[in-house]
Amino acid sequence: HTAIRKCDYYLRGLQGFEVHTDHRPLIGIFKRDIREIDNVRLARMREKLMSYKFDVEYVPGNHT
Repeated sequence: HTAIRKCDYYLRGLQGFEVHTDHRPLIGIFKRDIREIDNVRLARMREKLMSYKFDVEYVPGNHT
């Protein structure tokens, strides 16, 4: 979330980009509909990122 906000100038006009993470639970959070997320903090994070088009990809361990 913070990295995307800091790179807003570069990412805003793109048709899409990939986010690589070693935190596997993020994959499930971004695949679910925002209305299905019960955790308020996670739902708010998703809401702030809705203006960006991106895919989240899991990369294990120190391969990120």
